Amino acid sequence: MERLHLDNMGLERFSDGAFTGVTAIKSLYLDNNRLKTLPKSLDYGTLTNITLFNNPWTCTCSLAPLRRWMDTSRIRPDALCASPAAQKGRQVRDSSAFSGCKAKRKRAKKGTRQ
Repeated sequence: MERLHLDNMGLERFSDGAFTGVTAIKSLYLDNNRLKTLPKSLDYGTLTNITLFNNPWTCTCSLAPLRRWMDTSRIRPDALCASPAAQKGRQVRDSSAFSGCKAKRKRAKKGTRQ
């Protein structure tokens, strides 16, 4: 499956494992829902297109993986922060809320060295 249309569905959240094992999605359509954050299991590595507008995004470190993807992608999805109050109305890609977030390092498999 390369395209997943979940737009206009009234979605409020995903379970953290909602995208576990899903590795081939190139286009993800999430606009016009009530999403505040995205699941940890979403693999941004294969995404070439994502729609995010008209969702009340919470611009905290839980959304940092999306912001890192935006920083390295040519795609500029329209996504506005709804909270915290200091970030309300700012584009996720322009928000300063992520400056203190740390990137999670991938763990080395057992028996390998880093």
